[in-house]
Amino acid sequence: MAPDLAERGVVQALAYVATAALVRSGASLEPFPPVATGWRVQALHARPYARLNLYLGEAVQHLLRDPATPPDPDALARTEAAEAAAGYPMDQVLWQPGLAVVGLISADGVTAS
Repeated sequence: MAPDLAERGVVQALAYVATAALVRSGASLEPFPPVATGWRVQALHARPYARLNLYLGEAVQHLLRDPATPPDPDALARTEAAEAAAGYPMDQVLWQPGLAVVGLISADGVTAS
């Protein structure tokens, strides 16, 4: 993945986490794989991620799902609606099905090309 897309993925992941902290309905939200990867990079850095959750006032758990399982279209639609309601613009390039996320995370959790 190109460095600019990786950076945009992290920005979108921040917006996703902020939105997830606002939504307390119990309905699951789910990002598309590129945004989920940016979220995973954040969660791997436990202290900064914990501080982000404290700032947001809500702990947003990162629960992995089986990568072979396709994204839940209802959860994706809820996520899009929740992000729009929260005022976060969605990067349509990163929120499209089928965008490959090859080589985005290295073994130490740092964004790689």
